[in-house]
Order: sequence, then structure tokens, then C-alpha cells
Amino acid sequence: METVLGPKAQFWMNLETNYQLTKVRLEREADLEADLEILKNNYIQ
Repeated sequence: METVLGPKAQFWMNLETNYQLTKVRLEREADLEADLEILKNNYIQ
């Protein structure tokens, strides 16, 4: 890709790493929000 598009390989690796980390963070946040809703609905009066 470096030869065709210009940016260095490290740029693309950093972009992919940031994407994967953000994806996992958002998935974990969604899981925590779902768990919190369960707790609110079942245990918090």
C-alpha cells in the first residue's frame, strides 16, 4: 500500500490498531450499559 498510496506502512498499522481498540471499547461500553440496565430493572427499586 505504501508504494501505491504514499503513506508509510506504519501509518496503516496505527490506523488499524486504533480502529480495533475503538471497536473493542465501544463493544465493552455497550455490554456494560446492558448489564447496568439489567441491574436497574431487577435490583434497584
